[in-house]
Amino acid sequence: MNSLPKKLLVEGWLSICHSYAVVNQWQLLALRNKPEVQTFFNPVAVYDPNWRALGGLFNPDQEAYFAGLLRGEPTDCDLVYRISFPYHFKAIQNRTAVFITSEYKILIPSQFRDFADFTANVGNPQVKIVTPSTWSADGFYRYGCPREQVLVVPHGVDTTLFSKAGQAQRQEIRERLGLNGFVFLHNGAMTRNKGISYLLKGFAAVAEKRPEAVLLLKGSDSLYPSQNLLKEQLAELTVAEQELVYSRCRYIGNAVSMPDMADIYRAADAYVSPYMAEGFNMPVLEAMASGLPVICTKGGSTDDFVRDDSGLRIESSTQAIRQDDSVGEMLVPNQEHLCELMCKVMDDAEWRTASTAAALEQVQQHFTWDRVADLLINKLWSE
Repeated sequence: MNSLPKKLLVEGWLSICHSYAVVNQWQLLALRNKPEVQTFFNPVAVYDPNWRALGGLFNPDQEAYFAGLLRGEPTDCDLVYRISFPYHFKAIQNRTAVFITSEYKILIPSQFRDFADFTANVGNPQVKIVTPSTWSADGFYRYGCPREQVLVVPHGVDTTLFSKAGQAQRQEIRERLGLNGFVFLHNGAMTRNKGISYLLKGFAAVAEKRPEAVLLLKGSDSLYPSQNLLKEQLAELTVAEQELVYSRCRYIGNAVSMPDMADIYRAADAYVSPYMAEGFNMPVLEAMASGLPVICTKGGSTDDFVRDDSGLRIESSTQAIRQDDSVGEMLVPNQEHLCELMCKVMDDAEWRTASTAAALEQVQQHFTWDRVADLLINKLWSE
């Protein structure tokens, strides 16, 4: 960066539990510690008018920082960085960057405010695309975006908050949440792309052999019909499978603060994500930082941060999927292999200890929000 500080205007969401808002807020907190950048913020209307702002998601100091962010004018700033939906590619006089995730490696025109603005800026060196994984980046390369226009910047994790609990703290949290046994956790919207149907069927098979197995599901009822989506997928199981799951499943659908979410991770014994399509899958990274062994699909976005020594990866195949007039790609996790890995996690305490240590080291070295903010700044102002 040739001149300091650069003026960065962020346009996005605050105070909702959507992943774009959460990522935006963690990035803003990290950017406030970067003297080379002066950050301004302009709020953008949420995608769904039924979504309501929630107070107290972050701690009081962090919430006060968000409330006090300076507002800015695009023409007065060196770069405008948009992180909201639908995607807005209207270029302005100075440089523009837009955050997008391509879960199925395709671009869907209906997800853009004006798709013509996007197509007009393909190849424009003043307009950058920010995306969190190499899987997601493939969607833009397929469309014809030059590689230098696509900035791959992973998400991060606050390792002071999402951290491994001591045994006494963990036991207190489990008692407070009413949890016993070996707890498998999944955190997400319960949508099809999260692989919930595979998780439910896999858990039923494991629970039939291991009655101590428990499934803890954290939904997003404040944004999506998560509980109804879960019920739809539960109904696809056999009666026997449903009984096994219902008797051992705990569902939390309400919005919770970041500290409360950190406690939910600490209460679990392992994290499972047999996803089919994800732009990044931040809960897997948060679980790793929280000291949980992780199981996730092999071949997708999590390959960027889950190694063989820091997690178990479910074998998968690829399958074409059509959305609107585009044909994309999704993963099909191997159901039998998922069951094998869930049993391995339960049985192999030595592996759990080793993988947790490897994951904690990896997260601390490469995926703190401080490091991610440095990478974002460097890539946004790279020529």
